[in-house]
Amino acid sequence: MSNYRIETINFVDLENQMTIPTYQRPIVWSKSQKLAFIDNISRGFPFGSLLLYKYDNAEQYSLIDGQQRFTTLREYQRNPQEYFPIEANASCHIESLMSLTGANQQPEDAQAKLKSQFVAAIKEMLRLHATTRNLSSSYLAKKIKEIYPASNSASDLDIVDIQGNLIKALDEYVNLSTLQIPCVFFTGDKSELPEVFANVNLGGKKLTKYQVFAAQWNRYKIQLSQEKYSNEILERTISRYESLTDAREGLEIEDFSSEEMRRERVVTLPEFCRALGELVIEQCSACWPAKTIEQDDTVDTIGYNTLAIAFGIRPQEIAGRKGDNRVCLTSSRMPDSKTHPQPLSDSSNAHSRNMARLTVVLQDTYVNLVQRSI
Repeated sequence: MSNYRIETINFVDLENQMTIPTYQRPIVWSKSQKLAFIDNISRGFPFGSLLLYKYDNAEQYSLIDGQQRFTTLREYQRNPQEYFPIEANASCHIESLMSLTGANQQPEDAQAKLKSQFVAAIKEMLRLHATTRNLSSSYLAKKIKEIYPASNSASDLDIVDIQGNLIKALDEYVNLSTLQIPCVFFTGDKSELPEVFANVNLGGKKLTKYQVFAAQWNRYKIQLSQEKYSNEILERTISRYESLTDAREGLEIEDFSSEEMRRERVVTLPEFCRALGELVIEQCSACWPAKTIEQDDTVDTIGYNTLAIAFGIRPQEIAGRKGDNRVCLTSSRMPDSKTHPQPLSDSSNAHSRNMARLTVVLQDTYVNLVQRSI
């Protein structure tokens, strides 16, 4: 009996059935990669499927694999003008606008400036068409008049026709309302997700089990205090994203701003555990060599298990066991921070209150543990 099913689903319908979990601020495709992907779709080429999974008690499916493909389609939906090749698909219309308005009679420098402004007006018109769907048929004619008041008003009807032709060309380029997305719905146990992800990404970087499981915990935010170790957690999180950006030229970190993070002092639970794992490794040099900090799986394991110690639960319960619907970090021990970030020093939660002091005693704890094990 297979643990998956395969379906093709309309993009709009799929968007209403799924959510994109964030275990960290993800690295995203470069603009050239996004353009190439949309171009392939416009040419009718096949593309990779999405992998989805419905966690216990969840109303929507979580997107496990295929985030870049889906978010690029969503970005095209909101800003198609950034992907629609204006010069290739609308050059004749641009020249018609220059001729109809008389702008082509201006000096070369003035023509170049007007053409650039006309293209910008076309892009804005296409964006509004995609996002409002009730755009006035005379929108472009009015914008052209604003840009070049000397244009002949008798050309307005012709410009209305040009607007209609441009919109038709955009709708035919990539029609998301009819685009069918290949989807694989995994129906097995969530503990198998890391292996499933690895199998569908042969040759790619494997997610750690905690990175996959963290999709369940992305709604939890932690408001960091001004304590020394809270500052360490914050700076390690920021440094990690900055180093990823530097190491992978052309890629970006979605929704990342070091200035905003330092101002707000809010991290997600997975970000906290990742930084905590690094901190523990460095503080416990007698237990782990320095290079351990480069091993994602080990860092995540140490971070999440350390948090389990702080909350007084068994480490094996962090990810939930097969057939066990409990997720310890979303249990009653965890402050409900779906809406508001919770400070680590929150007096309502003794476990959280002790987190800032936890790392101080970790070194002796782990050293003693190793000594007893030798």
